Amino acid sequence: MLQDKLMSLTVKNFRSLANVSINTECLTVLFGPNGAGKSAFLEALWFVRDCSIRGVDIASSDRGHGIGLLWEGAEDGDLISIAIETPATRYEILFGYSSGRIETFVGEKLFSKTLEKVLIDRKVGSDKAILNIASSVTSPQDFQEIKPSGKRIEPEKPSLTRYIDFLNLMGAGTHEVAGLDKLLRGIRYYHARSANFYKLRTLGSESHYETRLYGRCENLWSIFVISKYLIHVMIQLWVL
Repeated sequence: MLQDKLMSLTVKNFRSLANVSINTECLTVLFGPNGAGKSAFLEALWFVRDCSIRGVDIASSDRGHGIGLLWEGAEDGDLISIAIETPATRYEILFGYSSGRIETFVGEKLFSKTLEKVLIDRKVGSDKAILNIASSVTSPQDFQEIKPSGKRIEPEKPSLTRYIDFLNLMGAGTHEVAGLDKLLRGIRYYHARSANFYKLRTLGSESHYETRLYGRCENLWSIFVISKYLIHVMIQLWVL
């Protein structure tokens, strides 16, 4: 069973989505009228990826510092929740919202389904995280010896990457959490509002190495060639 396979995505209080959960298959197609929330659903997954790699401040600043990200029907104090499930893990990331903007320090809960343990526990607004280094070569006490204060080196980023760094430092080897990290880093989002399909049909497509889809899809074949190696590829096309 692939550890980095996306099984389900649950989104709450994000953009136009109050509470939506979808179980994903090898190929999942979203369709519906404008404003139904297709783009918001995909953007939620992309937002988590962006926060993990670049940090919450940078990711939210690219989205107007979070202005408009909170569902308009949310109550005061409600959090944005995005939960990702793989065959081995369940990962939920929580975003606080104050003064109309996303807070820097996110909340996290990472649960191992195979070990039946919480591996990461972090409260919204805290620069600290409890990491349970669950392996045969270490223990939570070892973690306390390395970082007695419990403070994270990059508190503006989610703890997932730091957790994997500690696993590598401890020599824990391959771990199920690495599959979740690989899933997030393997996400690609190709967005085209217009496509010159006639030119593609008559002249063909470029066949060199590409990771970005051009505005009119001239390099569509290149993207498909690369995408077949990814576990999940989400492509949303609008034909005007």
